[in-house]
Amino acid sequence: MAAERTHGLIVGAAPWRDGRFLRPYLDGAAWTVFCADGGYANAVSAGLQPDFLIGDWDSGERPALDVPCVTLPAEKDVTDLQAAMDQALSMGITELLLCGCTGGRLDHTASNLLLLEWLAERGGSGMIVDEDNEVRLLCPGVYQVADLPRYHYLSLIPLDRKVTGVTLSYDALVDLWGKFEPYTLNTMLASPDVMLSLLKLDEMQSPMAGLNFAGSGDAGSPLGAKLIRTSALPEDTLIGLDRGYALEMVSSGGVSVEYDRLIDRQLERAAITSTAGFAKIYAGAAVVMETV
Repeated sequence: MAAERTHGLIVGAAPWRDGRFLRPYLDGAAWTVFCADGGYANAVSAGLQPDFLIGDWDSGERPALDVPCVTLPAEKDVTDLQAAMDQALSMGITELLLCGCTGGRLDHTASNLLLLEWLAERGGSGMIVDEDNEVRLLCPGVYQVADLPRYHYLSLIPLDRKVTGVTLSYDALVDLWGKFEPYTLNTMLASPDVMLSLLKLDEMQSPMAGLNFAGSGDAGSPLGAKLIRTSALPEDTLIGLDRGYALEMVSSGGVSVEYDRLIDRQLERAAITSTAGFAKIYAGAAVVMETV
């Protein structure tokens, strides 16, 4: 086992089909492999050589390997996986990749997700991976997510009650545009805070795209849509419309005009009223996007 290694692979006992999904993560770095109890079987199935064993061995007998091993009591305040992470930190290994810790027992999966915060509080960083997912803890900061072809979804799940400060991207606008088939996105209504985020996008300042807010003060027409700011929308809200199909104005009774003369003051006033409302025509011609 190489003491100078700073990357640790924590292998849990949750079942997986095989360990081939780990290969892209393990290339290019020297890893110390920690097996938490039944994680030993997962490691072997993935062709990994364990460097450290730890657990209470409730999943089976302790493996007979000539590597460091810690036997934990059956009744304890931490899971075997957390104990393996703590062991790695005590050895100066702060970058951890966790696998074999999702699926199986739901209580273990929930606990393991929260361990990412526990790890960050102790100066470490970690990621949970399985065949279909990557899970990271995002502390306050700016992040760039690689557009990898094997992943199709990005979710932000708050540990607190609300996620704040999520910025609007040009990619999100393109995704909004793509939802309008067979309609056309030609109008965007934005709350004031979203309007500010839009105008700060680099793409909104590109003269090559016919957009030059910095030079002209004109919000322009991103993606060919008229951009309208309105305080009638709640914060963090953008609505895309096809104005030809989304709404229809319905009037009742036309326009009425009433005159009132105040003779003693030589004044005349008029009240002009109209009763109107808007009705949706085609639901697919309007899309609401919340940026938080």
